[in-house]
Formats: sequence, C-alpha cells, structure tokens
Amino acid sequence: FAFDCEGTALVPQLLGRYWQKERQLARVNSGDQAKGGSPQEVEAVLVKLVRLIANIAISSSVGSTLASSSAVVDPLLDMLGAKRIGDSEELVLNVVAAVTNLLFYDVPSNLLFQPDNKQLLCRLFRPLLLESYNIEALIETARAL
Repeated sequence: FAFDCEGTALVPQLLGRYWQKERQLARVNSGDQAKGGSPQEVEAVLVKLVRLIANIAISSSVGSTLASSSAVVDPLLDMLGAKRIGDSEELVLNVVAAVTNLLFYDVPSNLLFQPDNKQLLCRLFRPLLLESYNIEALIETARAL
C-alpha cells in the first residue's frame, strides 16, 4: 500500500484534510451534514487514519518517512493539544500510539526529535501521565517516553 499506491503521500494528505475539517467544525460548533459530515463522523475518520498511520509506521522504511513528514507530525501534535482524553478517548489513544511508533525511528530527519517538538511532547503527555484516570492512556504515554 505504502509504495504501490503512493500511500505515504496519500495518507498525510487525508490526515491534513480531515484534521482541517474537524477544526472548522469545532470552530463553527455545528455539524453541517451537507458540507462535510458531523463532528462525530469526521472524528471517526480521523481515528481510522491515525490508526492506519500507527500500523504502517511499524515498517522501517515507511515509519522513518512518516516521522520526517510535517504533514504527519504536525497534525498529530495538534490533535494531542486540541483533544482531551475524556472527550475523544479513542482518537487520543491512537494518536499516542502513532507518536510512539514514530518515535522508534532514531534518524536525524525525525521531526519528533527536534528540540521544540520534544518539549511540546512533554507538555502534551503530562496530563495523560498525571491527570488522567485512564490506565490505557497512562501505559501508552509511558511507552512513548
């Protein structure tokens, strides 16, 4: 999928498009069914896309490519900052899993290892480690660190 169907280009585009759509719906606070679906439908697609990223990131060639792509890393970090475990549990858990898998690749081009992103990750993981009563979030976040 990643190479035969140009999935490493397609998945980041879809992630960015649906994340923008979710942010627009959040700003408007109304789910215009005709123009892009309800917030729940958009979040369900995001969950599936993030889960796909987490799964394909297991491949070393794909994972290092995705970890070096701002089209993947930026939306994932934005999601961690914008979403709360109590409101969007499945999405947050999948984002943490995807970040964990991307952090595996210790290559110079991995955007998650940039100093600013390291600090941001620590700030974003803090509530999941210290303020969450969700054991799965605690375990997954600890794995990422």
